[in-house]
Amino acid sequence: MKLIMRGISTQQVEAITMSIGILTNAGRTLFAQKAAAGEKLTIDRFLLANIPGLDSAAAPDPEENLPDIAYREAERSITRQGYVSADKVVYSLYLGTEEGDFSFNWVGLLAEDDTLIAVRYIDTISKYKTTGINVGNSLTRNFMVTYTDAQAITNVTVDASTWQLSFDQATELKIGMSQIANAQEVEVGDDDQKFVTSAKLAGSKRLPRSFDTLTELLSVQNLKVGQKVILLSRNIDGDSGGNTYKVVEPGTGVHDNGKFIDHPNSNVQLMGIFPGGKVFAEQFGAVAGTDCYVSIQAGIDYLFALGGGNLLFASSGNMKLSQSLELRSNVSLTTYANTGLETTGLNISAIRLTGSLEDDIEVTSEASPGESTINAATMSLSPNDWVRISSIINANSPDAGQFQLGRNPGNHSYLSEFARVESIINAVKFSVYEPINFPYAITPGPHSASFAINSSVVRKVNFVENCRIHGFRISGDPGSSWALVLARFAKDLVISNCVIDCVDSVANNIRLEYCLDCNITERSRIIGKKTSVPSGSTANPIIMASCQNCKVTGRSVIEFGNQSVDVTTELEDQSRGGPSLFCGAEDCTSTMASTEGFTSHDGNYFSIFKNLIVTGSDRGIRIRSFGDTVSGCVLMSNYPLSGIGVHIQEAACLNSQVYDNTVKGYLFPISWDLTYTDYYPLARINNNLCDIYHNSVTNGQKCFIASPPTPTNILFSPVFRDNKITGCGIGVGSYANGASVSDNVVVGGSIYFGLDIQSLSLGPNTVKKPTGACVQGPSINNFITDMATFPEGNAEAYLTLGPVFTDDPKNTPSSGIIRDESAFLQGETPTNYSLQYGALLTRQPVNGTRDLHEWQDSAGIKRLGVSVVGKLTGTTAESVRDAIANASDIDEFKSAMAELFH
Repeated sequence: MKLIMRGISTQQVEAITMSIGILTNAGRTLFAQKAAAGEKLTIDRFLLANIPGLDSAAAPDPEENLPDIAYREAERSITRQGYVSADKVVYSLYLGTEEGDFSFNWVGLLAEDDTLIAVRYIDTISKYKTTGINVGNSLTRNFMVTYTDAQAITNVTVDASTWQLSFDQATELKIGMSQIANAQEVEVGDDDQKFVTSAKLAGSKRLPRSFDTLTELLSVQNLKVGQKVILLSRNIDGDSGGNTYKVVEPGTGVHDNGKFIDHPNSNVQLMGIFPGGKVFAEQFGAVAGTDCYVSIQAGIDYLFALGGGNLLFASSGNMKLSQSLELRSNVSLTTYANTGLETTGLNISAIRLTGSLEDDIEVTSEASPGESTINAATMSLSPNDWVRISSIINANSPDAGQFQLGRNPGNHSYLSEFARVESIINAVKFSVYEPINFPYAITPGPHSASFAINSSVVRKVNFVENCRIHGFRISGDPGSSWALVLARFAKDLVISNCVIDCVDSVANNIRLEYCLDCNITERSRIIGKKTSVPSGSTANPIIMASCQNCKVTGRSVIEFGNQSVDVTTELEDQSRGGPSLFCGAEDCTSTMASTEGFTSHDGNYFSIFKNLIVTGSDRGIRIRSFGDTVSGCVLMSNYPLSGIGVHIQEAACLNSQVYDNTVKGYLFPISWDLTYTDYYPLARINNNLCDIYHNSVTNGQKCFIASPPTPTNILFSPVFRDNKITGCGIGVGSYANGASVSDNVVVGGSIYFGLDIQSLSLGPNTVKKPTGACVQGPSINNFITDMATFPEGNAEAYLTLGPVFTDDPKNTPSSGIIRDESAFLQGETPTNYSLQYGALLTRQPVNGTRDLHEWQDSAGIKRLGVSVVGKLTGTTAESVRDAIANASDIDEFKSAMAELFH
């Protein structure tokens, strides 16, 4: 049979026009950046393109961009790389006869982040593959990059002189001989390609044998130790399962179907080389539609043994998982093909990260908040170790004093936090980088002694750390006691651009327990249970329990479930427990959660909910812990006038802030329930400031500071200021002591207050188009109901009234603050009342007129009084009263009021 050589002659040697290659400006910049940061620069691919009209004799532009995707012909991993000197590294690409057919005239060298490092224009070359009796051509491309310390920056450790030969235009003759290279290239642009003759083939060095599939490779019987073989694909063409293997003695490694593959037909073992440094799950046998647990876990374990790496997935189908994958430190899982990971049974997580705690080290002397040194009995710690410090004090008991986090002492949750060891001071003392947050006692209080731990302790934490899960569709029913992604003692975990769907099961999609600095980000989509959603936490899509600095962010979307994101404490673990610190969500969306979009439970510190969107939930955001923040959020009810927008549900929400939010359509757009029990120490909630300001509210019944469950003298001190309320009012419940409502603008509503409030401050506020009086008390006829709310002579019961401005005082019934004929029309102002500048008191309308009772300034000096109905006294002219009564808009009314003090 005659072999037909396409495009060349086996007897011809022909010089091809050489071209000029350059290092791009982007390449130079990346070299410099990596050198300055002391980081490795990985150059891993060639890109071949065929650009119409390209002048091969022209010098490339240093600002060259990657060619249009329509012109790209092939992107291949580097075949070989080596160093020529400390400042020169060379990269080669070999294309065998199985590649083709295509032509190219543009050659680029790419880094792993797709930076174009170098580029070369060449005369158009055609690449043919072997078809029948038509033998294809083989060729190579080579770049040598010169840059100061290039070898060190790229970490290339192989001497190029041991292998670097040109395969350009080499002809593979399938007559028992393999490809060879005859000309060495050592400079960028020296593309001295030569056709290869049969005579040159005769003395050539053999190259690796290639096989189309693993089945074909395993079928051969003549492999010898020391050989190299190339697997082009694992099962089907282009499945990214190909690899280069070195043939080694049987038993050299443990068969994992990837790094080591037993080859019984040749009584050898194949050891994977993974050229280009990229490792694919498909190289370990993962095939979409089949159980891939063993294959993927083998890939994870291989990279972990190397110290870490990125396991790539090229398949677009669903890979089944019969067991939970255990992700290891410094190993990431990445797909750009939308690979699916699907669990196939109950009580199986798709991915788990399982760290651990070491033995207790007892704290030997009390440590206080703000300190940075810990005394411990014995230590086996080293600098930069992470530890978890757990107090003997139950966080939910009065023993915690001002740090008490909850109201249920039955919950086994102890004050605790993560800290990083800075130095070992001596055998019984160490320091931490950041000051501690909580007190760590050596003897328990009366409310903590009966629980699980007998002293404050330090434990070394062995985190699973520095992992990323990117781009996957993860689905399945893990069962109510599991989660599709379950992390316990994980650090620096990133879940990005994933879709995680519990397929309408009662389960958590992501559960983080005792985790540090973990994030769900980059437009991840988390889909919880859609129908018959139970009210418990088992149906919460994302749970952070006893975590620190963990967040959902990056425009991620959480759909359905009970509570989209739940910041809570791990209550069931009696030896650990403790609050979540600085956890929450930013820049993401919750939609159609049955109970609420985002929540923090009592028992946590400084939960953060910022720049969120919530739609379709009964409650938008609920906070219940110390120092929570809700800001920049847009909350919209899908059911007009139902539910609560921002629900502040504990008197223990000390130092919480709710500001710059937009709330639409909830029955109670913003509501603070002053829930408390006698179990709280009075010092814990007295003067408990919660600041609600700069919010915009549209439609609702009222923004409500709700009454505590029983009468109390506790000074809660809620502040509701500088908010714009439209189509809704503001309510202050009974016993909401210390409440301050000021600088608000209310349109289409009124300000209400209840009975028995101590130290209430109202004003100044602006009320437009009120639904009754601008400010209303508990009764239509008597706003202070027989003086019960503010009994005369009680020094602790005082009312401060600021001015109320309205756009239509003439036609607004009782447009002032107080109308109480029996209590105020006769005699002077009662004791303990402070009427601020511009405060207005009116009585019930008489014959359709408005009668001013008294005006006084902040010093208490009477400026205008009424001795009898309709008759003015004092020095102010009758026209002033008329101006006030006849004002047609807010500006005229303010101006008329100001005239009273001139």
